[in-house]
This record gives sequence, structure tokens and C-alpha cells, in this order.
Amino acid sequence: MKRDWQEVVAKLLIYIGAFTFLIYGLLKAFGIINTPVWILAIPYVVGGVTLLGVVLYFGKLISKIESNGKILKGYERMKDDFISVRDKQGMCLSGGLKGSPYN
Repeated sequence: MKRDWQEVVAKLLIYIGAFTFLIYGLLKAFGIINTPVWILAIPYVVGGVTLLGVVLYFGKLISKIESNGKILKGYERMKDDFISVRDKQGMCLSGGLKGSPYN
């Protein structure tokens, strides 16, 4: 199954964001990171990037679901056509259909 680049980028953003957030949280909890105020924005930026990755990933997933739904509707329509042909063939063979050559 071929993966497109959007799905790969979305998953990469999710993994990078989650990993960065985890490492930052651990380093901050152990007191290794004593930072100026502007670096305190890192969790917000990383959270935003992770959220962007999640949105991209689920957007792609929803488009795949819609595509599969269209294919499924086509199969249902084809099934209905086959049922219609089967019923008309039975009526034709039994003589219930007017103009049947088998009467």
C-alpha cells in the first residue's frame, strides 16, 4: 500500500512533537533546564505543532473514509442492478413479463 507524503509528514510531526514535549518535560522536572522566559513558550509551540500533525493525519483519514464510502455505494448500486436483472429474468422465463419470447 503506497503512502502519500502528507500522511508521512503528519505522523512525523506527531512523533517529533510528542518526543520533544516528553524530553522537555523530563528535563524541566529534574531541574536541568533553567531557562529565560522566551524558552518557556516551547511547550506551546511544540503542542501547536503536534496538534497540527494530528489535524493533518485525521484530515487524511477522513478523506480515505469518504473515498471508501463512494466505492461502497458503487458496489451497492451494482448489487441492486444484478438483483433487478435476476428478477426480470425470472419473470421473463415464467411468462410474467409481457412480450416474452418464451411464452
